[in-house]
Amino acid sequence: MSDKSTLRIWWSAGGLTLVALVSMVFFVAGCGEAAEDPADEEDGLELIAIFEPDPPTAGHVDMTIELLVDDEPAEGAQIDVEPWMPAHGHGSSTEAVVHEVGEGLYEVEDLSFSMPGIWEVRIDVAFDDRDWERVIVVEVEG
Repeated sequence: MSDKSTLRIWWSAGGLTLVALVSMVFFVAGCGEAAEDPADEEDGLELIAIFEPDPPTAGHVDMTIELLVDDEPAEGAQIDVEPWMPAHGHGSSTEAVVHEVGEGLYEVEDLSFSMPGIWEVRIDVAFDDRDWERVIVVEVEG
C-alpha cells in the first residue's frame, strides 16, 4: 500500500485562495500527486487531478481527473487540458487528449512536459451549460 499527498485548492469570487492541506491518503495500487479543488458554494466544481509519476517528471505523464459538479460525478463533461510553462512562455509539443472513463473519471493521454521546472496545467471544463477554468501549478523534475 502506498500513500500520496493531497493539495486542496479553493477558488473564490475574488480570485484564487490557495490553502495547502497535506493529508495522507492510502491507495491499494499506484501512487500519484493529487491536486484537489473542492466544490465552492458559488461555482459547484470539484476537480481532483492525480499525476503519475509523483512528482511529475519531464516527458510523458499520466493524469487522471475526478470531476464532481454540485457534489455529483460529472459524466459527459468536455475537458481540455493544456500544459504551460509560464517562465518560458510555451506549452508542450503534443496536444493532451482527454477520454471519459465513467462516473466522473477522465484520463488524460499525451500530457507532456518538455523540460523540468514550474508548469501550469490549464484545465477548461464545460458541463451542463456551465464553464470553469482551473490552473494547477506543478513542479516538474528532470
